[in-house]
Amino acid sequence: MAATRQKAAAENKLAMYILGANWCHDSTDFAALLKDPSVAPMIEQGYDVQFINVGYLQYIREYVNPYEVPIIYTTPTVMVVEPHSNTLLNRASLPYWGTASSRKPQDVSDYFKQFSAGTPPPEP
Repeated sequence: MAATRQKAAAENKLAMYILGANWCHDSTDFAALLKDPSVAPMIEQGYDVQFINVGYLQYIREYVNPYEVPIIYTTPTVMVVEPHSNTLLNRASLPYWGTASSRKPQDVSDYFKQFSAGTPPPEP
């Protein structure tokens, strides 16, 4: 995670950590949404993305503890981090992508456009 954050900071992008699993249809569907031609350029321009396999959630604590996230209910859990301050920007909406299989590319655009490097997190 540190390497992704450093790279994002150097490129003036945000870090996106996708805590998911290959057994999870929402995780694989979210990955496919990020590759959609209507979404991919915006993600590539604004984010450095790291996919993290959390198994059956047994590995998730080591990734969320530094951000003081007390519990995770779903995969994928997508964390948007401002790399300079190491601030979790989307704390209030962490469960949102747990239903990625029912989301559309426009949902991805709408969600991720609200964040930008160097900005404070939105109000919950």
